[in-house]
Amino acid sequence: MTEYKNIKNEVITDSESRKNNTAFYIRNGYMPTWAAEHHGDLDRGLQEYSTATRWEQYKNGRITREKAVEFATARAFREIDKKTAVQLAQLDRVAAAPALSYLSISVDWVRSRTWGYNPHAEAMSNAGTFTGTASGCGYDKESAAVAEALNQCDSVLQLLYTYKENALAAGESDESKTASCGRSNGSIIGYGAGYGAIPYFEGGVGVSCFWSILKKCGFEVRGHHGTHSNFYTIEKGVA
Repeated sequence: MTEYKNIKNEVITDSESRKNNTAFYIRNGYMPTWAAEHHGDLDRGLQEYSTATRWEQYKNGRITREKAVEFATARAFREIDKKTAVQLAQLDRVAAAPALSYLSISVDWVRSRTWGYNPHAEAMSNAGTFTGTASGCGYDKESAAVAEALNQCDSVLQLLYTYKENALAAGESDESKTASCGRSNGSIIGYGAGYGAIPYFEGGVGVSCFWSILKKCGFEVRGHHGTHSNFYTIEKGVA
C-alpha cells in the first residue's frame, strides 16, 4: 500500500504556509503578497478571524489588540489544523481502497425547462457506483458531472495519487507561479487534475482531459455516443 509520504509532506508544508500567511494577515490587515494600496485597514484580518464576542470585546476596549490577535490566530490555526487532518485522513483512506479493476461511465442527458439538456453521470466500478450531475450553462457540463462521480470513488483517486506520488519521488515538481495555491497537478498528471497538494478531477475542462489522465495512469478509454446518452469503458491497458 502506497503511503503517499511526499504528498503528505506537501499537505503539511502548505498548512504551515497558510498559518504563517494567516497570522500575518491578522496582525497587519493584509497578506504579504498584496500591493501597497491594499494595506489600509489594519483590523481587516483581525475582524475576519475573530468571533463576534471577541471582536466586540476588542472594539469596546475590554481586551487589548494583542490579546484579540492571539485569540483570532488560535481560532484560525484550529480551522487550518482541522482541514489538514481531513486531508491526511483522505490520503490514508484512498491508499487503503481496493485497486481499480474496471470502470464504466454512462452519461444521460435529461431535458430541463431552464437549462436545456443536463448530464446525469453514473460511474460503476469494482469499488461501487457513484453519481454526479450538472446544470446551468456557459461551461462543459458533461465533465462537471463526470468529475463529481469520479471524485467520490477512492479507487479512481488512488490512480491520481499514486501517479503523483511516484512523480514527486522521481524529482518532478508541481510548483506553479500562476496557481493561487502555488501548486498545479497539471504539470505532473495533466490538465484537469486540479490544484493543490492532492489531485482531483476538475469539472468543466472536457472529459477528454480525464481520458488523457487515465491513459497516463495505465488505462484505455473507449467511448460510445448516442442521441441523448454517452457511454465510456475504461480498462487496464498499457501506460
